[in-house]
Amino acid sequence: MDFPALAKGIRETGVSVTPAELKAEYDKLDLDKITAEQEARFELKEWEGEPIGSLSTEAQVREHFNLSLDDKAYRGYIDGKPVYFQYHQPFVAGMVKLNASNIVQIMSGHKSRLVERAVDSEVARILTEHFTLPGA
Repeated sequence: MDFPALAKGIRETGVSVTPAELKAEYDKLDLDKITAEQEARFELKEWEGEPIGSLSTEAQVREHFNLSLDDKAYRGYIDGKPVYFQYHQPFVAGMVKLNASNIVQIMSGHKSRLVERAVDSEVARILTEHFTLPGA
């Protein structure tokens, strides 16, 4: 957590807060609980040929995304809603296609990264509200 940057953002709302004050409140948070709550929001499922958007058949999806029959993909859901279709390795330069030997590991790493970002956002929200809402 970047306490100096968060403190600066909160100060821009007119509230005086130091990174040390933020850290003290951060240390009171139940990070395991926040992480579990955020982790429950995300689900990644291997794509099994179902329609994607206006592409109503597996063949249309494969053609549109240039996927061979050996290529794999997965869908990402947040709060039970489909939000993306992932057909290559995320967070790397270039096009690294997914296949039977790498998809499980890549999905796991992707979910971990999504959860990590969501936890950071939730912690920042909680800390900001603590210092900016009346009665905090």
